[in-house]
Parts: sequence; C-alpha cells; structure tokens
Amino acid sequence: MRTRAWLWLALPAACGIVSCAPRSGAIGQQRALPRGASHCDDVRAREAFLTGAASDDSARLPQQRATRTAGTLRLKLDDGRVVTLQDDQRGCADGTPDCNFYRLMEWIEPRHAYLVRVSGYEAGAFLLIDARTGARMSLQGVPVWSPTGEWLAADVLVEADMAPGFVIYTWPDGKQVFDREETDAGHLCLQGWDSAAQLAFTEEPAQQGTAVRAARLYVVRTQQGWQQGRVD
Repeated sequence: MRTRAWLWLALPAACGIVSCAPRSGAIGQQRALPRGASHCDDVRAREAFLTGAASDDSARLPQQRATRTAGTLRLKLDDGRVVTLQDDQRGCADGTPDCNFYRLMEWIEPRHAYLVRVSGYEAGAFLLIDARTGARMSLQGVPVWSPTGEWLAADVLVEADMAPGFVIYTWPDGKQVFDREETDAGHLCLQGWDSAAQLAFTEEPAQQGTAVRAARLYVVRTQQGWQQGRVD
C-alpha cells in the first residue's frame, strides 16, 4: 500500500483559508448518502459547493472557541493555546504558492475537531485540526466519519503520483490504513459507513452513456486487515 500525501503538522505555524456553508446536516455526523447511478453527480455537486467562493464564516464560529478579525482566523485548543490561520494574498494575482484563504467550515463536537477549508489560486484542501492536541491533518475531500469516530474516509481528487480515489485513516492519530484508486473502469464515489467498520462506495462507468450500471462495493475491517467486497 503506497502512502498518500497528508500533513500531520505541529502546532505553532500560521496560515489562512476560504469557506463555504455546508449543506443541511453537520459534516461531523453520520448521514446516509443517496445510492445509485446519480451518486457521483451528487458528490461532484457537493465538492463544487464546498469549494465555492463564499468567504463569510462568521455564522459558523463557535462561541468561546473561534474568532475572526479580517483575514485572521483563531481557533482555541482545549489547553488554552490558539491556532492562528492567516490569509495570504501575495501570490493570488500571478498564481504563486503564496495565495491561501482559510475559512472555518465546522466545529465537529463529537470528534472534538475543527474542519477548515483552505483555498488557493486554483486548488484547495481541507484542514482537520484536533482541538485536544493541535495536530493538523490535510485532506483533499470532506471527511466521512465512521459511526464510532474511530475511522474517517476522504476522497483523493488529484495527486501527482496516484490516481483519484479515497483513503481511510484512523482518528485521531491520522494513520493511513487503506487506499483505493480509480481505474479506467470507472469513478469511485463514497456512499458512507454501513457499520462501525464497513465503508460502502460505488464504481460508476467511466464513459457516459454506457449500459454498464454502477457497481456497489464495500471495504470492511477484518482480523486480516481491510478487505474489499462487492454487493452486486
């Protein structure tokens, strides 16, 4: 298993972000996602929505935990330390790396974590910050939590050395335990967790108009590790 790129950073660095209001329902909670051939379209629409240009996260700042002053977002940790995320617009005009905006998407109370949207010149990511330790985890997709919070899955959209797909991590230590790449056969779309240790996903035909229907698959944790299976 090749390790996908993710960042587990120490606390005291400064950064910045962009945000978008999530759809109904907290991201930190388990919720059923629609099944069927339209699911990939739903995921793409969700990602487009979450990566939009909305910049006002004031309504999502939890009282006594997060504050914003212009381009500076401050997130309070359990021990009183503060994570400071600072917008950086120096490279936004010419597309250099110095172009980052940080917006709080959600305070995830059950997981005791902040989910922050980081937007740049042409790309973006999600920053998951553990409020207990200040550890940071960088994800390309919105985390999909298992019911117990022991695992989380996230889409991988673009990576230099790997195809798109998804990854399963442990929480809160951020260890990668499983990854699944797309192939020429079709696009992978996360469906959600069927149980505490079983993640459902679909593989939809890569070519539109094909008569081949989407395959429903799953990944389940066994004594031998994470195993993949097929529903139909």
